[in-house]
This record gives sequence, C-alpha cells and structure tokens, in this order.
Amino acid sequence: MKTTLSIALLSCLLSVGVGTIANAQSATQTRTASTWPLREDVDAKQAATALQTQKNIVVLDVRTPDEYKNGHLKNAVNINLYDPNFSGKLAQLDKSKTYVVHCAAGLENGRSRKATAVMDSLGFQRIKHLNGGFNAWQRADLPVIK
Repeated sequence: MKTTLSIALLSCLLSVGVGTIANAQSATQTRTASTWPLREDVDAKQAATALQTQKNIVVLDVRTPDEYKNGHLKNAVNINLYDPNFSGKLAQLDKSKTYVVHCAAGLENGRSRKATAVMDSLGFQRIKHLNGGFNAWQRADLPVIK
C-alpha cells in the first residue's frame, strides 16, 4: 500500500514538474520572440530607438489637447487622461500593438502611470512607460512636432 501510494505521489509530482517546465519554456520563448518585454519603463533614447527600428509601436500621449498642440512626438495618438470617456477611447485601440505611453513629466504617480493602469485593466499586453515623459524627450533633444 505504501509503495503504491509513493509511486502515485511521485507520478503526480513528476507530471506537475514537467508541466511547469514546459510552461516556463513557453513563456521564455514568447518573451524572446519579442524585442521588448511585455511591461517596461524606458527612457527617451530607448523609446526613440524602438520607434525607429520596430513595427507596431504606437506613441500614446495622455496630456491635454492644449499640451499636445504645443508639441508632441511624431504620429502620437492623443487621448487626454482627463477626458470623461478616456477608458472608452482606450478600448478602441488595437491591443496587439506595443504602446509607448507618456504625459508631460512621467512621474511615478503621474498621468501616464494612471493611464497604464487603465490599459492593464482593459487587457493591453505591451505597454512601455516613458520615464520623464515629454519633458525628458525634449531634454534628450529628440524631434518634436509643433
């Protein structure tokens, strides 16, 4: 009886272990298939390089329309975090794309962090937060559309 129970327990442990290894390998393959991890903080230079070299990346500017008009990144989509229908507008975006999200300052408790939390709740998978926001982009002397 003890031998049968031990063999059954060992079989269960082995099958769980093999399944866990297979899942870990699958996750690793998925991660390495993409150039960027699924969630990441990036600085202005990293974001600029990715925008130049990778496809399916969208810049999401969550500042106000007035801030956007005064200067923005090329091809940026402007959805104001303070818009009452912010979540609804986000929900219309393509969730299969990678989003570089920024506000003016890119602070830990700033608008872009709040926006990424909403995106998480809506099921977006590839979100990059631009640390320092639009201000860091300008300080890095990167191109701005006015």
